[in-house]
Formats: sequence, structure tokens, C-alpha cells
Amino acid sequence: MIKYAVFDWDGTLADTYPVLYQAYTLTSDTLNLPKRSLSEIKTITGKIPNRETFAYLYEKKIRYGQNHFL
Repeated sequence: MIKYAVFDWDGTLADTYPVLYQAYTLTSDTLNLPKRSLSEIKTITGKIPNRETFAYLYEKKIRYGQNHFL
């Protein structure tokens, strides 16, 4: 008896890049950070864990904030 089924939803069953791009754009606008292109988002998504992508994209800004506010 099958209890569970696992789907590779992202990129297999649905094209989620437009949604990811909108999320990064909104976050960048909110935090007054430079916008990234859709091709940049596509390049890093899937290569590193999602929770690390924002830090990867804005590493210099994060270091600046840590040095000045922590």
C-alpha cells in the first residue's frame, strides 16, 4: 500500500520562476537593495538551498549591515 507520494513540483510540474522573481523583486524593493534579473535568479536557484540565495545575492550588503549594526 502506498502511503505517500513525493513530487518534484518546482520546475517539473510548474514553472515557478516568475513567482520567485516577483518575490525577490518585492523583497529587494522593500529593503532598498538592487534588483536582480530573472536570469540571475534562474542561475542560482537549484544550485544552492533557497534559504541561502538571498545571502548569496547580497553578500556585500549583509556584511556591511553586520559590520555597522551588530
